[in-house]
Amino acid sequence: MRAGRVLLSACVGFLVVLGVFAAYGRSIHVDDWLMRMEPPRADAFARLRLVDPFASDRPAEVERLDRKFGDHPRLALLHTVPGGLFLAFALLQFSTRVRRRWIGFHRWSGRLLIAAAFATTVPALFFGVLRPYGGSAEAVAIALFAALFLFSLGRGFVAIRRGDVTRHRAWMTRAFAIALGISTVRVVGNCS
Repeated sequence: MRAGRVLLSACVGFLVVLGVFAAYGRSIHVDDWLMRMEPPRADAFARLRLVDPFASDRPAEVERLDRKFGDHPRLALLHTVPGGLFLAFALLQFSTRVRRRWIGFHRWSGRLLIAAAFATTVPALFFGVLRPYGGSAEAVAIALFAALFLFSLGRGFVAIRRGDVTRHRAWMTRAFAIALGISTVRVVGNCS
């Protein structure tokens, strides 16, 4: 049981670091983040002896995705900065030690995280629904998961306002899992 928890924590931590790294990178290099990540990606593929069957199409695809964000730098920052902060600091919300010792911090940081989540979702809908990289299937998926994310946050907030800690934890865990899934898909999808 203990080993399973440690493994789960390590995996979640790795995914959070990956998401925060991607958000930080896109925030600093709004219009050319993927282009900057191409050399390490190519090196990783070579070391793993992987062959990219779409290598000839890759430069145009990288430019297209970088331009998607570079054309709207303020919206990109409104998406990546609160999104990265949400991923980084949401982990503290799951710390039993933090909740027990600093309940006031847990409450206020939770409210700030909900605000960050709503702030990051608006530009996510713009980029994903109005300017989808992967066509209509991506637009539908982003709309669905954005709705589920916000719905989970809302249900978690309502539950805690009613004093239902068990439901609050369940809904906030769902919201965090959705956010982690979204950022992971973004990172993995951009690397493949």
